Amino acid sequence: AVPVSGGGRISFWHWYAFESGYDGGNLSVRPSGSGSYTLVTPEGGYPSSDVSALGQPGFTGSSGSWQEVSFDLSAWAGQTVDLRWHFASDYSIEELGWYLDDLTVAGAEHVADFEFDPPTPTVGEPVLFTDRSSGPVAGWSWDFGDGGSSTEQNPSHAFGAEGVYEVTLTAGYPEGPRMRTRPVSVGVGAGVFSDGFESGDTGAWSVTVP
Repeated sequence: AVPVSGGGRISFWHWYAFESGYDGGNLSVRPSGSGSYTLVTPEGGYPSSDVSALGQPGFTGSSGSWQEVSFDLSAWAGQTVDLRWHFASDYSIEELGWYLDDLTVAGAEHVADFEFDPPTPTVGEPVLFTDRSSGPVAGWSWDFGDGGSSTEQNPSHAFGAEGVYEVTLTAGYPEGPRMRTRPVSVGVGAGVFSDGFESGDTGAWSVTVP
């Protein structure tokens, strides 16, 4: 499923070899999770207006080389959509098929997101924050909720006291910044036990393991 903003377009590179006129493939779209699929036409149109196995327009014959093709998704602006690549063939002649690469959805809504490790850090323990934002990001701004900050993509930060910190990532995009906030619970951790003794002494200690 793909979120689509205004002016959305999908493009990809493909190479194909079908039995011309009989076998082929096309692309269709529907609102995510419901409804029937609607055929979408690439810029410049499909090579055939009626591929026999599809019963629809589609790519057929041979592309001859890798080619880029684009589709206009602006009719679904503001929606999340499902994409379906439909390949159909009969049994009579074998060809090499349809190969896709480098799928891009331009104008898709961007989302800021991140992960952190360890999931339950202790006081003073370095926490690695990993950016998981979608698409190319122009810049990162981290607020760790304790007065600390960073502009690195994947920073490390240690918290000086126990508590729950609201960590916020702001990711920069051409259409404007996107933000994601996650709580990080920082615990005290296990203390270090120590006691003194002298040579020749005997003794016993007990400790409760959490």
